[in-house]
Amino acid sequence: MVGAAFAPATQNQAIRYEDNGSREWLWSEAPCRWHARITLEFRNVPFRALQAAASRKDPSVVFSYEQRLRLGRTLAPLVVSETGRGTYYIHDGNHRHLAMRSILAPDSDVRVAIAVPTNGYHFQWRWFGTYGTYVLEPEGLCHFRATRKSARSGSSPLLSKTLVLVAHPDDETGGCAALLQRLHEPIVVFATDGAPADEFFWEPYGSREAYSQVRRNEARQALSGIGVKAVHFLSDFAHGARFEDQRLYKSVRAAIETTQVLVQRYRPDAILIPAYEGGHPDHDTCSFIGSVLGELNSLPIWEMPLYHRSRQGALVCQHFRDTSDIGIIVRLTETERLNRSVLIANYASQTDLGEFIKSRAETFRPQKKYDYSKPPHEGELNYQAWSWPICPQDLCRQFEEFRLFSHPRGGLDRLKGHALNAGSCLQGRVDFEWHIGP
Repeated sequence: MVGAAFAPATQNQAIRYEDNGSREWLWSEAPCRWHARITLEFRNVPFRALQAAASRKDPSVVFSYEQRLRLGRTLAPLVVSETGRGTYYIHDGNHRHLAMRSILAPDSDVRVAIAVPTNGYHFQWRWFGTYGTYVLEPEGLCHFRATRKSARSGSSPLLSKTLVLVAHPDDETGGCAALLQRLHEPIVVFATDGAPADEFFWEPYGSREAYSQVRRNEARQALSGIGVKAVHFLSDFAHGARFEDQRLYKSVRAAIETTQVLVQRYRPDAILIPAYEGGHPDHDTCSFIGSVLGELNSLPIWEMPLYHRSRQGALVCQHFRDTSDIGIIVRLTETERLNRSVLIANYASQTDLGEFIKSRAETFRPQKKYDYSKPPHEGELNYQAWSWPICPQDLCRQFEEFRLFSHPRGGLDRLKGHALNAGSCLQGRVDFEWHIGP
């Protein structure tokens, strides 16, 4: 049974709904397994709590729904299922969901049709090689699912709950755009605000702060398009500390303490960071931060290449400098490549981003044991080739000073206790996790 009475079209904010459209989808277009095993429960939920599927969206279809909304015509409520994490996964209505963004205010509620399984069935997230979705299946059905133990032992690495720590908005696009589309619970953390102090970078935007806000907005818009809901900037939780582009190494202790709060909040199965390769001082600082977090939390730390200078002095993107251990290769599907192109397009302020991101594969490996008291390699580092006024020895000095602070006699334990105290202060924050808005 899918419900008895037919409700008339209802109105919520600027949108009028016709519930029968959702019922018709259930009867005629839903997966066969849903028949006689699903009832629809109509309810208003926060728009920002909706989780769109990562499938490709047809702009012409989205436009047609936008036209319907502007003309005041009715729409069928989105058909969703509860994820168990306070969000709702969209099974039918992903195009309507995009169109609604042009109508709804950020704090709006929307009417949805929640697919409620009958006794003995539930929705479970499953990965099918090129895409993931919530599938209706019998309770107790046994499938392998990555756990903390399996993730740490090397089984199904990175495919469960991974915290991706990168320096700047767009680093995640260059390093792991496809992986983010495959992860069950990705958390993306930007260590800096993406805006250097040098006026050369922010002059067209009027101020460093304005440029920083542009980069934040681009990141949130880009990642919302592939369903990443947990998106954070360290500076939002640093109690006054500033993490500027190109200067992260000067605030390495504050960055580690702040990231530790997020690690304890989310308890990921793994952490993914950039490789220590001399491409950018902030990338190398993230590498160091990752090594410390691995020690603090006994977590597997994985790394990915972004860019570096080869032994011949050429700029190399998306490949490890040390090719003796490649690790895991993720070859992008056509859909993942298209979605990555959309990510690149969202970062409109980074006009040359497409020149850095062309590889048809992404590579990941367990983090190597680096000697952070020395530069990544003996050759010229990339930021030296770019004539930035930053000396690699300055980074190494900051890393060594942190090690002196935390070792010996339980220094890392003291840091862990500091982060726990800081985390307890954040428990009352209502907006600790950013959610997708219209």
